[in-house]
Amino acid sequence: MLVYALLAFGAVVLLKKGSSSVEKALPFFCFFVAIMPGEAMIKLPGLFNLNGQRVALGVLFLLFIFKRGDSSAPAIRPSQAPLIGLMLLTLFWSTISNSFSIVPSVSFKRMLSYTMEYYLLYWILFASITKTDTVEKILFALTRALGLAAVFGVLDIYAGWSVLDLLPRLDVRATTVSGVLMTSSVRSTFPHPILFGGGLAIGIPLALYLANRTHGLARVLHWIMILLMFLCIYKTTSRGPWISLALTFILLMALHKGAVRKYLVAMGALSLLVLLIRPGVRQTLFTLITSSWDNESIEGASVEYRFALLNVALDALSKSPLREILGYGQGSFFYLELEAEFAGRIHRFWTCDSAWIGIMVESGFVGLLLMAALLGRAVIYSWGRFRASREGEGKNLFLLLFAVQAGFVLLMTNVAVYGWGQNGHIMWILVALAAASARVLQEKPTEAAEPDAPRLPRWARERRRRWTPANAPAGVGSRRRVLGSGKPGRPDPAASS
Repeated sequence: MLVYALLAFGAVVLLKKGSSSVEKALPFFCFFVAIMPGEAMIKLPGLFNLNGQRVALGVLFLLFIFKRGDSSAPAIRPSQAPLIGLMLLTLFWSTISNSFSIVPSVSFKRMLSYTMEYYLLYWILFASITKTDTVEKILFALTRALGLAAVFGVLDIYAGWSVLDLLPRLDVRATTVSGVLMTSSVRSTFPHPILFGGGLAIGIPLALYLANRTHGLARVLHWIMILLMFLCIYKTTSRGPWISLALTFILLMALHKGAVRKYLVAMGALSLLVLLIRPGVRQTLFTLITSSWDNESIEGASVEYRFALLNVALDALSKSPLREILGYGQGSFFYLELEAEFAGRIHRFWTCDSAWIGIMVESGFVGLLLMAALLGRAVIYSWGRFRASREGEGKNLFLLLFAVQAGFVLLMTNVAVYGWGQNGHIMWILVALAAASARVLQEKPTEAAEPDAPRLPRWARERRRRWTPANAPAGVGSRRRVLGSGKPGRPDPAASS
């Protein structure tokens, strides 16, 4: 019953917010997509699972279709959207590959439920965003969603209560290298602890960017979210999210020229202080790093597992030239039941702990190259906009999006983070924000200075709006010249006499 209530709540709120324009519904849509767990879904036998992300996207699509004509903004043509050509090419190739799938029904459902879902999300956001203020609101929404997920994670860690206890449990196919089901509960609303860590690796840079743009209580709340996210990513005991976050921070540190660089230095100093004060934290991180080269440990075995996974994937493709080109079809990895000797025994690879290897097996080498071209082009596009922008024209925004996208692509090498859970949706939201921001800034140069300008508190914005030369009282900070006076804001003695 709770599942139906959650999905209905999301649909009703979206309809209400989008009653006047689709753009007004986008921040809540992104919040809902980022926070909704996979357990909140309705199973449709013979079709697909209706989860929160699909309900929200379906409602948004209907709003986009029926409300698009009400907007006064000029219609956006598909040719204006970056990446559209590569998206169509990957869809074309997926159709061919899935036609030769070993599980055709699974493959075509997968293509409809993820591939087209991501691309439709991208297109709606790109075509609906007309103001830079909407971009910022979406960033706030994503950060709040991931911050709320961190709160749920902290409750899970210290109170032993998981928000997922309120929902039906899913049969998650996620095992360790020893074949034992992963039992770590620190996953908040995500399907797996590593995916939770991957989401936080996106949330921390977003919160850092927004902390630099807010003041007062809002800035304090963003820093609290950052601390909670760091705590949760530490508790996931996963190396992949740390590596992704490290790359993001390195790019921001090297390329950012504002206060964010100072924040990163301060965060580094604080981290060193924590390591000195808390020997347990220092020992945990040291063990996590050193055990990666110890084949007797779970962490070291997981590193070897990735190499074994790559070898067994290449062996599977080498069985036929057709499979090398087309792969086995989307969603087919589980059904292949691949086996190989690993850790002194025959191991069955139920899951593919690398998004890139999974794409290679399921779509062939051609599909792998197309997906690499698509996601690589998205990252390069954000980088190009960063290089082309001047200070105050969204330069820091494009740098943020570039760094986070690069971290996500790196995370795909060792985590099945694409097409599982809400991580892929978050990635494509960020890709759409980069493309939409570039278009809006090009069409409306008067708004160019807004994305990087610090965001004032609401009372200050209201005061600035009301405090104009026309209504400011004379002599109280006004720049209005009193008739007959020689200086602003000071009455003329002659006039008064």
